[in-house]
Amino acid sequence: MWLDKDVKRLIEDENLNLTKWVNDNVLLSLALDTPEKVEAKIRLKESELEVLKKRLERLTTAEAESGKVEAGQGDALEELRSAYAIRCRKGLERSNNINWITSPRNILRCRVLKQTAEEVLTGLEVWYDGTQASK
Repeated sequence: MWLDKDVKRLIEDENLNLTKWVNDNVLLSLALDTPEKVEAKIRLKESELEVLKKRLERLTTAEAESGKVEAGQGDALEELRSAYAIRCRKGLERSNNINWITSPRNILRCRVLKQTAEEVLTGLEVWYDGTQASK
């Protein structure tokens, strides 16, 4: 194949892959695709697009669900804090609070927070002590 000297210089300067470019364009020019083959390629691309749309939908749904979980965690923590503050004002001891935090309802709240009952109780003690120190 013969190329003008300026074209060769341009190709070298641009670091173009001339072989790939020539092959792609020759194959495109000499393509023996029939309308049926083109329709098959279109159907393939449409199915790939559908898969991507479903994946996007699942990701969007998962993000929405994670937002609901975070909201549930905040609600559970606020409920535990308010109940714990009342218990502290009554002067109840840690042994009484352990029985309280291990009640079935509070165990469910601890699961929502993804912590053990002991971890939640310790966190509540630190929180309450911090709120009392700031007063």
